[in-house]
Amino acid sequence: MRSFKNLEVIRRVQAADSRGESLVARKPLYIEQNVFDVGLDEPIFRIFQLDYLKMDIERSVLTFVKAHPDVWGDPLENPLLKASYPDAETSGTINLHGVLDFYGLSWTKVTIETAEFWDEFSHGKPAIRIETTPRALLERLMYVEDDWFMLRYYMGLVMYEEEEQIKEWIAQPDFTIHLDSLGQSLACSLMRLRSCFKQEQEVRLLFSKLENPSCDWARQNIKISENLAIVPFLWNGVINSVLFGPMVSTEDRVGFIEAMSRHGISCPID
Repeated sequence: MRSFKNLEVIRRVQAADSRGESLVARKPLYIEQNVFDVGLDEPIFRIFQLDYLKMDIERSVLTFVKAHPDVWGDPLENPLLKASYPDAETSGTINLHGVLDFYGLSWTKVTIETAEFWDEFSHGKPAIRIETTPRALLERLMYVEDDWFMLRYYMGLVMYEEEEQIKEWIAQPDFTIHLDSLGQSLACSLMRLRSCFKQEQEVRLLFSKLENPSCDWARQNIKISENLAIVPFLWNGVINSVLFGPMVSTEDRVGFIEAMSRHGISCPID
């Protein structure tokens, strides 16, 4: 029998549902249900290229990047994409491509940025580091108007393993171990990375495409291209601190602070 994460919270969700509580009332429980192995209010950090973050703030969106080996530059990114499983009924094979259409953003528990971190995540551009929490992110992402909001977003601490361990896990013949009614197993499959990345202490935020033409809100408000998913997101009250990177000019700094002010964002700035 598959063991769910956050089982006690799942029971509380089921109890709230049986009492007929509204989606608004249940939303905090869904947030708690979909955060794995990291505190809901634990500080997490991300280095953004300054122009991209400013653009998201100005448009009131959050942009996710497709979780794919060719996009993230890691051959074992979204590792089950490469897996195929025997189909006993047809003697053919089964893959999980259709349910692994995830987009993600990498955050970290590391509190002090090194020169190496700035170099790696700024990609040679002026960059900024922001601080927030898992709860703050999911509170803004989970719109109850979205019929699938409780199955669309997940956040969790990455588990680091040796490459051979990951490959052995991928090679297991029973594909059903990766499927459950809450989408936890698939989401957690993207939170397995090679040990060579463990210094990043990554906390991964995931968006699941979950295409469903009957969901009017998602179809009208979430914009998806080949490699990006752009989701409505109000930034005020989400950012707890800002740290400008070493390449940010005075002009860029002033411009970003002005953008923050226009959108009601107030926090310590360094």
